[in-house]
Amino acid sequence: MSLQDRPVLDMSIDKDDFFKKTVPAIIGAISGDEKPVWGMMTIQHMVEHLIFPLQFVYSGMNVQVLVPAEKLPKQRAFLMSEYGMPQNFKMPLLPSDSLPKLMGETLQDSKNMLKVALNNFFEVLDNPSFTTLPHPIFGDLNRDEWLTFQYKHFFHHFTQFALV
Repeated sequence: MSLQDRPVLDMSIDKDDFFKKTVPAIIGAISGDEKPVWGMMTIQHMVEHLIFPLQFVYSGMNVQVLVPAEKLPKQRAFLMSEYGMPQNFKMPLLPSDSLPKLMGETLQDSKNMLKVALNNFFEVLDNPSFTTLPHPIFGDLNRDEWLTFQYKHFFHHFTQFALV
């Protein structure tokens, strides 16, 4: 799929505002009846899936960069471009043919876990000592780059369930 076949995103938006106002409103409005436009996730799986890359920032896990150094400039150019992620993109760290076991007993549990994960994510990013942390596909990202990645990731899955 070429970049021109991907959605074009508004990269001029205030990403802090997106995560602190828009995301909570969208997540809060999820009823549980939403069906995916593509892919095999349920709405609860999608909510929990959004937590996974937030954890790269706050969990202390040892994130390995999977992309060879010579390919990182191309990956980063995509990250900072206006182009979104393609439908059915498969993250190399996740199984491509099955869904993980749900962490929350209910959709509301999962929504609450996402809220905590977002708070933890911003607690790290907003710390004056924060500089960069690695992402498996894009390498070391600063605050703005992390917000850009998360914006693209959330928008991708919100589109998957026709929430935006």
